[in-house]
Amino acid sequence: MLERMAGWSAARIKQIVPEHPASYAVLKFALAVLFNVVLVISCTLLVSLATGHTAEAVLILIFLRCCGRSPAEST
Repeated sequence: MLERMAGWSAARIKQIVPEHPASYAVLKFALAVLFNVVLVISCTLLVSLATGHTAEAVLILIFLRCCGRSPAEST
């Protein structure tokens, strides 16, 4: 689902701005990553609202953003 949406969005961008330096594949990959991140954060917040643990979920999302680096990234 996200791949198709990313592909459609990338095709629209290339159709509107054909001289854009990024290729279709690069745009599709970047949009797929962006859509995935937005979906994960949205689902996390929706479930946390339903369960009443919104503050904890927000803290975890902030912690993962700030401190969630893999060992390979720290070298």
